[in-house]
Amino acid sequence: MGKSFFTLIADLINGNKTEEAGDVANVGTTAPNNAIDKKSALLEAVISTLKSNYAGVKVSMADKSLVLWVNDSLFYDSLMLGDFKQQMITTVVDELGLEFGELVIRSPKPADNSSAEVMPGCYLQIEGFQKKQMVSRGVIYSVPGYGSIIGDCVNLDSQEIHRLPASRYNIGVGVQPRMSDGSHRVNQIAVNDDPASPDYEKNKYVSRAHANIIYNDKYGFMLCVEMGGSRVAQKRTHIYRNGRQIELNNTLVPEQLYDDDYIVLSKHVHLLFKKV
Repeated sequence: MGKSFFTLIADLINGNKTEEAGDVANVGTTAPNNAIDKKSALLEAVISTLKSNYAGVKVSMADKSLVLWVNDSLFYDSLMLGDFKQQMITTVVDELGLEFGELVIRSPKPADNSSAEVMPGCYLQIEGFQKKQMVSRGVIYSVPGYGSIIGDCVNLDSQEIHRLPASRYNIGVGVQPRMSDGSHRVNQIAVNDDPASPDYEKNKYVSRAHANIIYNDKYGFMLCVEMGGSRVAQKRTHIYRNGRQIELNNTLVPEQLYDDDYIVLSKHVHLLFKKV
């Protein structure tokens, strides 16, 4: 019986001779005695292993990590320094149609780790993949002399925001103003509605439901005007950025917030957005 593909590859890597000419012809006549040959043999072995398990099977790997363990530290370094990782990603997609959430090359293999040996000292494993979410933070401050919010400032957090109702920070006058339909709204960024406040004459022009801040993984924190802060309600919502005024009047179109942006509510209340 002829040697298996993996036995032949192992013989070539280790420099062992084989007397089965037919088998040698299938994998090449020269041993992979340098890094380039060894990388080529490893890539072929990985593709062969995946093909034997997933050929012809339509399956999503977006939530999986393809992990390659390499025990040889010198070989591992050569893989990390070159373009092997990108080449492997491209080949897996092109030949097998498998697109993993990520490809990870690690060294060395833990003794208790369960994985398939594709070549001597090289092991393949598929494990769950969780996308790493970047945490973004910001702060909203009152601007002295231009209205005031309740509290010294409001901290914004890209993870916390998803635990809030509708995944947003509401902006409006009062912490829990009663709306026209009898419901109560919670404003995380609450403009001070106390008539005794020295800023009351400025604050009173802000709507109970004036605007809100949402978070987008690509664009970061974004300001959305609500109907109560639009021209329809005879209100205004602007962003002042580097001397330029940007009006928000479309409730469906948010505006990305940049560091040192001023959020202006009904002309009189100014809030400063800072990234942390």
